[in-house]
Order: sequence, then C-alpha cells, then structure tokens
Amino acid sequence: MRVVAALALLTACARAAQPVSATSPVARPLTVAQLIVVTGTGGSAAQVALYENGELTYGPVPATVGRSGIIDAAQKREGDGYTPAGLYALPFAFGDAPAITTAMPYREATAETIWVDDPSAPDYNRWTTRSESHAKSFEVMRREDGQYALGLVIAYNLEPTTPGAGSAIFLHVWRAPDAPTSGCVALSKESVAALLARLDPEKKPMIVIAGPGASPSLH
Repeated sequence: MRVVAALALLTACARAAQPVSATSPVARPLTVAQLIVVTGTGGSAAQVALYENGELTYGPVPATVGRSGIIDAAQKREGDGYTPAGLYALPFAFGDAPAITTAMPYREATAETIWVDDPSAPDYNRWTTRSESHAKSFEVMRREDGQYALGLVIAYNLEPTTPGAGSAIFLHVWRAPDAPTSGCVALSKESVAALLARLDPEKKPMIVIAGPGASPSLH
C-alpha cells in the first residue's frame, strides 16, 4: 500500500472517531480502534489491511472490488458494478456455518436467507427470508460457489436507506484472485477468516474504502 494513501485513509478515520456529543444517547466516547483499509489500485484490483490503534496488524493482502471500480458514494447506483468509497460501520458477520471464529455479531445463512436488492421493495437493502419478503429481486445468501461462506456486512446505504442507491455491499470470499465483484470487497477465504478472528465489536471496527478518483466520505 502506498504510504500517502494509507495516511489519507487513516486521517479520514481519525476525523470520524471524535468523541460523541453530550446529547448523544451513547454513554461513552466512540473511537475507531480497528480499521479495515481498502485501497483500490486500478480497475477492480485492491489491497486490504487492518490497522489497530493506528498500527498495521494485518496485511496488506490482495483483494478485488467492483467490476466498474470504486466510485464516490453519492454517485453509486443499484446494479452499476461500482464499490462505494466511504467510511462504514460493520454491523455483523455472516456465513454458512452455525458458528465461526469471531467476536462479531454473527448470522448463519440458510437456504431461505436473502438480501433484497429490489429498490421498489419496502425491505430494500435488508437481510430477510424468502417467506417474509415480496421483493422481485434479491441475493441468495447461502451460495453454492462459497463466496458467502464467510463475510461481513458493510453498512452502506443502510440507515437511512435510499431506494436505488445500491445494496448488498459486503466483504466476502473472492471467486478468484482476479475476479471482480458486483460492488463488494472480496478477498481469499483465509484473509476473510483472519480479519473476522481479529475484529472485536467493543473496539468499534469500521471499514474505509478509497481508490483512484474516489475519496472516502464519512458515514
């Protein structure tokens, strides 16, 4: 990873990690002690590293992003193949197994589990089940190709949710080292497992994504 790019992303994190105001319902200051840094290196190629308290503790390792590259979050649209630049929370992990090695909140995907990508649906950009949704289109979360065997939800366009602004942005297992995604961040299964094993929800882990021509905004 280029030093200048890493410093820029860490600066964005530091800006977001200021203590909350006295009127916030959160009782203690919020800080980002764990930060996954995704740096686009051109096209759909990227690198991923983990910083803990400002120190590099894992990576950088190779990754892939959207087939169209990385774009400013304000320009992201459903189905455009871009990965949205920005700083995002990581609400929960998911996978095929009943349990995995992680301290993060975890959800097991079953054959019924879907993630809605229909902008007209009231549950757009949400984890749900086939029986609970009337969406016309969705992602099946228990995939036969293993790409969702391990993953993390990236909280893009979640709260609030803007219909059509893009959905189902995850960090997950890649199809192949040179295979682009539809907008997610993908790594080797070993790398995803290593990140999940290190993340601690008490440390308020977040992910920042930036690439050529796309700067991270705060979310």
